[in-house]
Amino acid sequence: MCVAVDAASANHPKYVFCSSDWVSRAKVLNKVVVNENLDPDFFAGQPHVRYAIGHIQAYRTPLFLNATDLPNIAFTYESMETCGIPILEIGTEYLLSGNHIASEPAYLTINACNQISSEVYGIGSVPQIYQDLSLTQKLKLELKEYEVC
Repeated sequence: MCVAVDAASANHPKYVFCSSDWVSRAKVLNKVVVNENLDPDFFAGQPHVRYAIGHIQAYRTPLFLNATDLPNIAFTYESMETCGIPILEIGTEYLLSGNHIASEPAYLTINACNQISSEVYGIGSVPQIYQDLSLTQKLKLELKEYEVC
């Protein structure tokens, strides 16, 4: 279950950046609804969506990985009621963030409650379509201004 918290602090872009294992400008390459239970602890028997993504630019990675080693598979719940993101469109670039699951094979997870929002409160979608990011937010990512966690 996704619980909303104080938008002024916990959902601030820097907070989400710092609490994520990875942040990437990524393009959705494929999307498949999956019913088998990949990870019983994480998905609790619920259907989920598997995205194949291409990382265009990684802004944050787990300490033990470099950008080229980030997995290209990301899972989310199928239901938006459990913070799933089943609506990403193939061919579209997004600013995505989430957790890295170091299983064999490793994979990424994403959920709507932990995506980097616009710095202008209430403006834009979550996750953000990359081309819709403000110039200020793109510069903060490029200049690594969110990285001082």
